[in-house]
Amino acid sequence: MDPEEEETPMDFPQHSTQVLEQLNQQRQLGLLCDCTFVVDGINFKAHKAVLAACKSLCSILVAPFRHWELL
Repeated sequence: MDPEEEETPMDFPQHSTQVLEQLNQQRQLGLLCDCTFVVDGINFKAHKAVLAACKSLCSILVAPFRHWELL
């Protein structure tokens, strides 16, 4: 490989934190949410991609609720 074409590794240690913060802010504003949980008549907006990425945590969180619905 030509030395001028070598890729320089880049490190962004805060990237994942910043992405999650932005997704949470979007969720709080109701932006780009693509699903809604209804628990005891209360709506909780969410991003399907985030739920899919942490599906084991989600199942633990919703287990105590007997009546919930995913819209």
